[in-house]
Amino acid sequence: MNFKQFLKPDWRKVVIFFVVSFLLTLFLGVKSPVTPLDISITKIGFPALFLTIKEGLLGKTYKWNFVNLIINIAIWYLLSCLIIWIYDKVRKRS
Repeated sequence: MNFKQFLKPDWRKVVIFFVVSFLLTLFLGVKSPVTPLDISITKIGFPALFLTIKEGLLGKTYKWNFVNLIINIAIWYLLSCLIIWIYDKVRKRS
């Protein structure tokens, strides 16, 4: 298998990508304690934090970091490709 085939999407890679990336990303947020100004800050993203939510007296404010979002997508897709590659290697040997 060459690198082009390794990165080529198929249904297994896409399913693993969506399941693993979004479940882990959404559940691994970092929430700061409430500050004296009653502002709560939640940061979402794993391994790179790409969404910051500030909750205060005036409501919620969302700040996106699209570079970190692209980094997350690339890392999770490469991880799903690696998982499928390892699975195929193990299945081929047995």
